[in-house]
Amino acid sequence: MRRRHLLVSAAVLPFPARAQQTRRVAVLTGLAEADPVTKARLAGFREGMAALGWREGQTLVIDVRYEPSSAERARRLAAELTALKPDIFLAQGVPSVVAIREVSVGLPIVFLGVGDPVSARLVESLVRPGGQTTGFTSTEPAFGAKWIELLKEISPSTQRLLVLTQQSAGLYRPSIEQAMKQFGVEVSFAQVNSAADIETVLDGFAATAAGAGGLILPTDIFTASHRRQIIELAARHRLPLITGNPPFPPDGGLMYYGADFVDLYVRAAGYVDRILRGARPADLPVQQPATFQMSINLKTAAALGLAVPPTLRARADEEDGRHGGRCYSRRRAEVAVRD
Repeated sequence: MRRRHLLVSAAVLPFPARAQQTRRVAVLTGLAEADPVTKARLAGFREGMAALGWREGQTLVIDVRYEPSSAERARRLAAELTALKPDIFLAQGVPSVVAIREVSVGLPIVFLGVGDPVSARLVESLVRPGGQTTGFTSTEPAFGAKWIELLKEISPSTQRLLVLTQQSAGLYRPSIEQAMKQFGVEVSFAQVNSAADIETVLDGFAATAAGAGGLILPTDIFTASHRRQIIELAARHRLPLITGNPPFPPDGGLMYYGADFVDLYVRAAGYVDRILRGARPADLPVQQPATFQMSINLKTAAALGLAVPPTLRARADEEDGRHGGRCYSRRRAEVAVRD
């Protein structure tokens, strides 16, 4: 992976008088504390805050709670953080933001890893969030078609696809329906809320897919936290999968395409900094991903009898100024090929 560079404005304003005191940031992150992915993301946030002049233990305290895997646990963790009297929250995923809103009143929240914050009623609009919440989305509607395109490229025989998520997949439906016609595949949708649901749904789908099935897992904290079970079931049923959850390939999942989550944490530091200096969340537009990654697990591909086309690797590693019909400044899709 390329080295990540922070762009820090040379015109950083001095702190307001109250910012000379130690400020407290409460972080409710998505995965387990021991997860290497979690450590990398939090390191990115700390790196971003340090680059903006904050010194942990001097002008900054960061309190972290991990893996809000259920609504009840998310509320408990949010209550623990609220009791520490933070100045601001950094929250990954819709359940974390909802829980924080339920147990705290009036505190600003910067979210990340949220697919559709408007439909989730976290903000009024992307441009004008309103209220005390703003942040960074982890995806965009065109991802649905991209996941189908990439999965068909690596597994051309796949004819039936299952979109598996805890949250609604409505954000991706238009692009998925368009891609269904283009690639000649059937797509069904399933929402799961427990490990038992996952096993039942995947066993049932595999039984009807007749050896031509595949899985799409949109960005979702629930499926990310249950990824080892999903990966095991996918291997058992020989189902190639592509996901918007980056931890999958390191644990044996076939393929990831989506946002660079470490970059989101680095960028979130900029919003936390601005709010601590006096900016209002309502005035900070929700931002979409700027950097995308693709990861492929070669061992898993080999176990499924799939060859990774050289063209897939080459395209994943080139500069691309457009995605989903929208123009962006330079961004790079990186490929991590795991042996």
